[in-house]
Parts: sequence; C-alpha cells; structure tokens
Amino acid sequence: MRALGPALTARRLFPLRLCPRPPRPGGPRLSSGSAAAEAGALERAMDELLRRAVPATPAYELREKTPAPAEGQCADFVSFYGGLAEAAERAELLSRLARGFGVDHGQVAEQSAGVLQLREQPREAAVLLQAEDRLRYALVPRYRGLFHHISKLDGGVRFLVRLRADLLEAQALKLVEGPHVREMNGVLKGMLSEWFSSGFLSLERVTWHSPCEVLQKISESEAVHPVKNWMDMKRRVGPYRRCYFFSHCAAPEEPLVVLHVALTSEISSNIQAIVKECPPPETEERSKISAAIFYSISLTQPGLQGVELGTVLVKRVLKELQGLLVTTEAGTCFIWTQIWVPIQTSSLLSWATITECTLRGKRLEMLDEMIRGPFRMAMASPDPGQPPPSAARLVVTLPGPAGFSAFIWD
Repeated sequence: MRALGPALTARRLFPLRLCPRPPRPGGPRLSSGSAAAEAGALERAMDELLRRAVPATPAYELREKTPAPAEGQCADFVSFYGGLAEAAERAELLSRLARGFGVDHGQVAEQSAGVLQLREQPREAAVLLQAEDRLRYALVPRYRGLFHHISKLDGGVRFLVRLRADLLEAQALKLVEGPHVREMNGVLKGMLSEWFSSGFLSLERVTWHSPCEVLQKISESEAVHPVKNWMDMKRRVGPYRRCYFFSHCAAPEEPLVVLHVALTSEISSNIQAIVKECPPPETEERSKISAAIFYSISLTQPGLQGVELGTVLVKRVLKELQGLLVTTEAGTCFIWTQIWVPIQTSSLLSWATITECTLRGKRLEMLDEMIRGPFRMAMASPDPGQPPPSAARLVVTLPGPAGFSAFIWD
C-alpha cells in the first residue's frame, strides 16, 4: 500500500490494448423516461464497480500484512472504463472516484490531534515520529491504492497515462470540476512523475535510417511545425539537423517527448528558413556549426502533461551537442531554446518562447538555472511583442496562439 511505484516492465507499460469504445447504436432516440432509467442504471453500475475495485485502506498496524486485492478487481475497472463511449460518462466515473474514495478526513483529524498532543508533552522522539507516520498514512487517498495496483497489470501504466489525459480533457471541457478532482489529478501526476523520472528514460536520436515506425510516430506527433511529407521529414533528420526523443526503458522506440534542433553558423532571423529551407546536402563540417537552434519540442502523450520531460530532454541534448559547437569571434556558442511558456500580462494570457544564451565555458550543471532564469525575465515583460528591459536584442517575433517572442540574452 505504501510502495511508491511498481517495478516497471515492458509488459506493464506498453502492450495494454483496451477494447475500442463502442459507438452509440443508431435508431430512434430514447424517451426522456428511458434515458433517465438508462442513466440511473449506469450510475448504479459505476458505484458497484468502485465499491468492488477500490481497495479499502488497511489499519495502520496491518498495512504491511494485508494481501493485495485480486488482480481481477483492478482489471474490471480497466475493462469497464474502456467500454465507456462518451467523454461525459468517463468524466462521471472519475468524478465519483475522486469524491467518494479520497482521504478519510475523520482519520486525518484524529491523527493530527494526536500529533499536536504529543508535541505538547515531553515524549521520546520515536513516539512522535510514529504518530507523524500515522498521519502521513491517513493522508493517502484510497484511489491511490487503485492506481498503484492497476500499474502492476500488463500495460497498466499506459492505461493510467490515458486515464489522466481523459481527466485533463474533462477538466478543460468543464465536465468535472472541484477540489477533489484537482487533488486526484495531482496524485496521479505525482505517481506518473515517479514512473517517468529521468532514470527510466533513454535519449534516442532519430535519423533517416531509424525504423519506419519511429519516423511515422515522430511525424505524427509534431505539434509546433507540422511535417508535410516524407521529404520534409528527411530534411529534419538529415545533415545539420538533429531530432531526439525520450523513450521509457520499458518501451524502447516509443517517443514520449520529441525535440528538433537545427545546427547553423549563426542565429537565423526567420524561423521559416529553418523549417522550410533545405540544408546543404553535404557531409557536416563542424567548423560551420556555431549555433544550435532548438526550434520544436512536442509532447506525444497528453496524459504526461506537467511531468517534467521537456526540460530534462533539453538539458540532455545540450550535453549531447556540447562537443559539436565551436566558438565564434565573440567567444559565444549560441544555444537557442524555443519553449512554449504561458505568461500572464496585464490584460491577457499570452505565450512566449525563451532563448537560452551562451555556454561561455559555464559548467552544464548550471543549465537548470540558466533555463529557468529567462522564464522570470519573460514574465517581467509588459508586452509579449517587446523584449524585456534586460534583453540585449530581439531576435525574431512570430505569430503564435496569442503572439510570442524569442529573445537572446548576451
């Protein structure tokens, strides 16, 4: 019950194939009475399923001894959920799960009172620490146990990624709202962050000789600058171009987040020149490479939104490219990182891209702060179409969802 995550295997992450959600049958529409009866039956089925599938929280003293629930209970939840055809039905099931199987607030209050009482009395440290551990145990929601046991099923982690994608979509469409749903989303995000931490991720480079399936997935997942055809794809993985992605150790060659890089002799004044123009069809000359332009990063799994994959990928690729970059006359090796960042201006929610400046001999371990610094500087800009006061110069301004700018800090 207290384990943080499963020992992931390829079977657990990858091969789960849910039954396709059946289309609604055609024919005459049901009367209002029949529709209400059908909705009531579905709600009762949901309640019965959750009562059966969500494991009860064992008593604190029995937490290590209580056997895991039967695998069929969790499999029933996966099967039932996969059979719900409508987004509203899936949202209703998730809402009932969040509201009815969260934290036992009575237990939390009782354990909190015990901790406060012990703090007021001179007791041994071990007694207080055990009381605090009881409180932590009481703060674990019941549905976390369901997610934990589902993760042990074949393909269970992939199912949870899909479930969270549905949850995020339902929140965006206002099908589910409230603090209980937001809390469940946070719990599930935390579990996925553990299972998709950097230690489980493999950096893979895409070339024209990569498997066709990988090239197809990369092409379909490109969300910033869509790939037009196979020749366009060939250019993006050819000379003076790089394409990298993270895959999970349990599912090699399954892209999770994809990054495209252009290796140039200078910072381009037009992003379209990078995306559309064909680089020289020749063998790369390292002496001609002094700028690495990270012009596109795309998440392929909506359910992993908020899991820190993009920043980790950028830093890993920076290390990968360190040996390729040469120093210009000004002593600068440019790294231009285009990352989509929501920024709040005085009157509207806009978007900005940031540009990472130069290595200038700095250790790569410092790049985390180097990447995060421009976020704060971009937020300080009163106008998303103008550089912040501390920006040395404006490199390029392009149309985005609400307009965005790219900056270089020297």
